[in-house]
Amino acid sequence: MTEFLLFLIFLAPTIQYRVELRAFSFAVMEPVVLLASGILILRAILRKETIQIPRTWPEIGLIALVAWALLIRPWSQDWKHGLSDIRDWVIPVVTFLTLRMTVRQGWRKAIGMLIAVIFLTAAVGVYQEATDSFRPFKSPEASMKLAPGSLIMGGSGVALPFAVGFFAHPNSMGLFLCAGFILTLAWATHRRRYEGWLALGVIGLALIWTYAKASYIVLVVELGAYFLLRWMRSLKVLAGIALISIPLAAVLLDKLPSLLLSTLATRYALWTTAVSLLVKSPHILLFGNGMDPFGEIAFYFQPHNTYIYILLDFGLLGLGLVLGVVASIALAGWRDGREGLWERDRILQAAWIAALSFFAVGMAESVLLGIELRMIVLTFLACYLGLRQELRGVGPARPPAPVGIT
Repeated sequence: MTEFLLFLIFLAPTIQYRVELRAFSFAVMEPVVLLASGILILRAILRKETIQIPRTWPEIGLIALVAWALLIRPWSQDWKHGLSDIRDWVIPVVTFLTLRMTVRQGWRKAIGMLIAVIFLTAAVGVYQEATDSFRPFKSPEASMKLAPGSLIMGGSGVALPFAVGFFAHPNSMGLFLCAGFILTLAWATHRRRYEGWLALGVIGLALIWTYAKASYIVLVVELGAYFLLRWMRSLKVLAGIALISIPLAAVLLDKLPSLLLSTLATRYALWTTAVSLLVKSPHILLFGNGMDPFGEIAFYFQPHNTYIYILLDFGLLGLGLVLGVVASIALAGWRDGREGLWERDRILQAAWIAALSFFAVGMAESVLLGIELRMIVLTFLACYLGLRQELRGVGPARPPAPVGIT
């Protein structure tokens, strides 16, 4: 039963369909994850298991962010959207906390089910690109997506077939597959069977055909971290690599195709619009609720940057809470590597990188904008934290000392 409920929670946010009623709408994932969470909690109560929220910063930071949203979002310019945004935070966070409180064992199997969802999503995407059909939940703004090479002189172009799965936009599917690729890589390496490499190939193809350029870049960083951190534990060396990478990135930036540069220029214009708004309305830094004013002056409704989005909607306090969650995850993973947990289970390292990848791609995408994306991010985070807690409960990370022969 637990496995089935976890599968539903993993699958639900990848099907981005909304039920539209006269005065109310909701994502199809909302009743699914709420029902699954309710059953998990009820089973734990009936079994007389201890239900306690872990007292670590990811949980504390997310609870504080929801509390801050409850306090400020009802006072937004569009109060109906503000109230809806509260619901869009409460449901994913409650589901995340339910997973953390009720699932203590079997996280490697749960990650296998998540990889199955990733593979199925990718397979749909490959079919969509091959047939240029079957995109049931594609949003209107997804039609603005142009594939590399489709832009022609004069500023007009024709969008090529792309993979979107059951997502509303191919960029959202791209960031999902970007995190899923590194997780599947570790799983395939662990199993060493052909089906793992087949799944990895399908996911890679689908990711390419989302034409999510920011996800491409983050995937390269993910792969570098996955292999580099296997043998490197020095912060000084990593800092040196980062410093060398800055001028190299500047050189590569100058060599990018014009289409990629135009995409970056578009995002830069959105970011400067947000900065201009904050300069004119500094109260947003304290009380948030700046996305509605931003939408009135920007040429696109969101800033294509997670941190700017959080700053606009939740102010400096909200941004500090999110950065605190990111920092706590980064430090936890670094500690895992230093203590030998990565050698015990490579999937743990991949789950850590996958969870952080959302916040990396968030520098060019508003990853936490929308209930389904929030649920996806917290699903990957729950998998990492759950597997980490399970491994730490097994015993010491270091192998036992050899027994001498007398």
